[in-house]
Amino acid sequence: MLIRRTTKIFLEFLAGLVAGSVILLIVGAWWLWSGPIPLTFLTPYIEDALSPADSAIAVEIEETQLQWAGWQRAVNLRASEVRVLDSERRVIAELPEVSLGLSLRAMFRAKIAPTYFEIVRPSISVVRNQDGAFAIGFAKSVEAQDGKPGVENLVLERLITELLSEPDRSRPLGYLRRVAIIEADLFLDDRQLRQIWHASRADLAFERNVVGITASADVDLELDGQQSRVTGNATYETETGVIDTTFGFRELDPAPFLRRLIHPVARSFAEVGLQLDGSLGFRMESDGAVKTVRFDLVDGAAAARGEMAIGDDGYGISASIEFEGLSWPILSAAFPQVKGGIRAEIPIGGKLSLVGTTDGDVRSLEFDLKGGPGTIRMPEIYEDPINVESVRLRGRSKDEFRETRVEEAGISFKRGAVSLRAAVTRVGKDLNLRLDGGVTGFNLELIRRYWPKQVGVDARDWVFKNLRQVDIDDATLSLVARFLESDLYRPIVESLNGAIRLRGGEVNYLTPLPPVQGVAANITFTDKRFDIAFTDGHLNDLRVDEGSAVITGLNAEDQDIHIDLVVRGPVGTALAVLDRKPLQFMSGLGIDAGTITGQAATRLAFSFPLLKDLKTEQIAVAAGSSLRGVALKKGPFGLSLRDGTLELQLTGAGMVVSGNGALNGVPLKFNWEENFSAAAFIRRFMVSGVVGASARRKLGIDDIPVGTGDIAGEVTHTIFPGGRSESIAKVDLTKAALEAPVIQWRKAADVPGNLYLFMIEKPSGEVVVEDLRLEAGDLRLEARIEAKPDLRSFQTLEFRNLAFSGNSMKGHVRVADDGGFDIQLTGERIDLSSFLNNEDEVDAVAVEKGLALRIQASFDEVLLGSGRRLRDVKALLTSDGKHWRQVGVDASVGGDIRLTVKLAPKGDEASLHIFTRDAGQALQAANWTDRLKGGSLLVTGKQLAPGDPIIGDFKLNKFKVTDAPALARVLQVLSLTGIFSALGQEGLDFVTLDGKFGYYGGALEIKNARAFGSSIGITAEGVVYISEETADLAGTVVPAYTINRILGNIPILGKILTGGDNEGVFAANYVVKGQLEDPRVSVNPLSALAPGFLRNLLGGDVKPLTGEDAQSQSQ
Repeated sequence: MLIRRTTKIFLEFLAGLVAGSVILLIVGAWWLWSGPIPLTFLTPYIEDALSPADSAIAVEIEETQLQWAGWQRAVNLRASEVRVLDSERRVIAELPEVSLGLSLRAMFRAKIAPTYFEIVRPSISVVRNQDGAFAIGFAKSVEAQDGKPGVENLVLERLITELLSEPDRSRPLGYLRRVAIIEADLFLDDRQLRQIWHASRADLAFERNVVGITASADVDLELDGQQSRVTGNATYETETGVIDTTFGFRELDPAPFLRRLIHPVARSFAEVGLQLDGSLGFRMESDGAVKTVRFDLVDGAAAARGEMAIGDDGYGISASIEFEGLSWPILSAAFPQVKGGIRAEIPIGGKLSLVGTTDGDVRSLEFDLKGGPGTIRMPEIYEDPINVESVRLRGRSKDEFRETRVEEAGISFKRGAVSLRAAVTRVGKDLNLRLDGGVTGFNLELIRRYWPKQVGVDARDWVFKNLRQVDIDDATLSLVARFLESDLYRPIVESLNGAIRLRGGEVNYLTPLPPVQGVAANITFTDKRFDIAFTDGHLNDLRVDEGSAVITGLNAEDQDIHIDLVVRGPVGTALAVLDRKPLQFMSGLGIDAGTITGQAATRLAFSFPLLKDLKTEQIAVAAGSSLRGVALKKGPFGLSLRDGTLELQLTGAGMVVSGNGALNGVPLKFNWEENFSAAAFIRRFMVSGVVGASARRKLGIDDIPVGTGDIAGEVTHTIFPGGRSESIAKVDLTKAALEAPVIQWRKAADVPGNLYLFMIEKPSGEVVVEDLRLEAGDLRLEARIEAKPDLRSFQTLEFRNLAFSGNSMKGHVRVADDGGFDIQLTGERIDLSSFLNNEDEVDAVAVEKGLALRIQASFDEVLLGSGRRLRDVKALLTSDGKHWRQVGVDASVGGDIRLTVKLAPKGDEASLHIFTRDAGQALQAANWTDRLKGGSLLVTGKQLAPGDPIIGDFKLNKFKVTDAPALARVLQVLSLTGIFSALGQEGLDFVTLDGKFGYYGGALEIKNARAFGSSIGITAEGVVYISEETADLAGTVVPAYTINRILGNIPILGKILTGGDNEGVFAANYVVKGQLEDPRVSVNPLSALAPGFLRNLLGGDVKPLTGEDAQSQSQ
């Protein structure tokens, strides 16, 4: 019961208390609503709470009021005109207004303890010192003194310190939970960056929670006249001392901030024109040392997010970044070295992992980038923009980018793709690059676009001018290059290697020659050369088996190209290529390539500098061809060629064609050399082979006097500058049978024989055989001939040596102005027996050809027949082509016995003089007779006109006749056996022989000839035909000539008895006809008994000889 009463009383009291409180609150609210309520009595307590007893500062408040603060907080205390004083009572800070809340619990304990502060419109400075520590105070400048915060910093710092401290109910600020700064004028002073920023309006709040302090900020930041709204949140963990801060912003232009940063890469981002949305977070220790940085940034379509961790030393960092849609200006800001040389319109995304330092040094960087589609422009390297579908770049860099490796890089296009691997090393300020790459699916147009325009300019121009419609199967590249800091877009190539496989299209190896079409090729290249190896293709109807085009000097100012093609097909097509401009080799040689048939395997080579103003003389050309089945209507020496198997070698300097074939149907080997430029000779032909009589007729040389049988030889004809030419012939005459009937010389077949001839044709047309050497059997000839242009006659023939059949001589034969021949011969020996045996034949030839001859001769020995010879012979003979006009011979017929013969003209006439002291030897040497011994001979005569008989007198003294067949026959008939015996044994002696003669055409007419000796006397008249060795003579034989001569000297009676001069008392008339060796002799026996005057009647006379008679008899 007592409990219920007590409870009832408590409840009634509580209800009254509540009711009173409500009434009190309503009254208080109405009072506050009506306006602020002054609380001046609280001012000292609040000043004491804000002015530490041990501090060098003091706080003074002008007025303290209680005012309505809205339904959220209901009421608060407001302190107006708050001043902060230093120890000398100087104002160091003024705060227009401070709102605060008081702890009711503290008030129940009779304490004035604020729970929160709101500082309105203060001027606040935030300072980051050089050591990274932060200071905050109520001033535009917060200074430090002796390493400690200045007095102006203590108030705000104390409030923050109290929030960070454990609640202490014994201290005036021990109940503080929140500090807010509203509409502050904020200055940020970063003394590490030496930059100051200003915020015209800043709302800051600091609030204690279970782990520490949370803070928020809403700042209108002014940067270079531009305002940006920045919001932020932060937490401070009391236990760990870690501050975690996050700032958010929209449409923030970071350029003003970035321009104030020290690192050049950071400053380069200021020029990009960023407008950022996103957040930026920091995790740092209480001393200001940043541990991590987070960011999540968006600029239009570009976005980047990541985190950076800072090491315990405050120096090392590691970061991981992901991004997408980054534009090239943003990327180039990170790499200012390429900013001016590369412009790209391509979005890039990817990941970056970085290890470095707070100074901006990069110790390692891993990157994995992707992008596209878009356009890349590199005007310093490529003329046209590069349109890409996608790009990929993955790799790592370390040691301040001193070494960068691209492990995977790829660019894909609408057609084709490029893959790369690279390593970049920085040495000093220069860069070394090693790159390996590959290309697939390209065509020539893409190669043209992506060939750097500074590399091998001339080679580049040639490739894209002369390669057309080519597809690229694949390509590889290996590059080692160096880039100078002063010019990163002109690489210094130290090593370049690559390969390309292409197909289709065509190659113009030398315009305007026909191109190689349907090309398949493998290309390799270095920094010095570019090699194209053709594996397939065709050049008109020629098949390209293999070939190459090599461009050299890519590392030099000028480049050269060397082209080599191996083609197979028709000969005419191959030669037609060589006849196209600018070569025109075949036309220059007078050959129509269209007239040549056959098959050829040809190697064509061209070399020339890659110049825009290339001249023909700068083109070096070479060709080699194997020709089979070649046929040509007009070949070497103007002869037709069939079944030719040839090898052709051609250069810009000349051409060589060698091989074998049928010239005019004759199988021969030949060689043709042609020089196109200055050289020792212009053209040279060589033909060799074995030719018989039939082959010689086909070749048109059947009139060459080489006898019968096969001859093997080689003929070389060389044409020199200026029109001079030389010919050399080397002939093997072993198989040939040779014959010279005039000199009665013959070489049988299989007897060794050789002919060498060296001939010169002068520009005037004069032909000179400078050296003619013939060795055949016993014949040796060394001669020089000045021939006529038709080679069928000569002007001069010089014998340096002529030896055959015992003959040995030298001399010359010259054609005189009148067409005759001047002949001069000297030597040891000459055998004229063959000439003498064919004298009439030789004379007939001379007369028929009308050859005028002038012969001078000097020989040690002249053979006239078997055992008959003249020694020390000197001769001079002249013929007008019909008749011998002059004959002079001076010779030894034995010992000191000489024979002189002289036929000399005197006006229209000619005189004859013959003399020798030994007629027997002279006649024997002359092959007239060997039956006469001794005797002194004198012959004189004259010729009235050329062609007339030579008439004259002869006289022979003191000689002996032996074995004379005609005389022996007469003696036999007369039975004069004693005289006959003497004639056949020791011979008949004669004292003298004289008479008259006439000679014409080989017929010797004798008149009034008489011979007498001691035993016999003979008279004779008639004709002796010397060439036929026949006679028609008549005369008288007088035996016992001495007795008859004595009787004949008797006056009157002697002439009657003897018959007159040269007759005798005992004498007989005879007639001799026929061959001298076996004549027909007839004797009138009655005449032997008749007196002399009767014998004339019985014997008859012989008619005198006329020219016509002699000629008819000789025929």
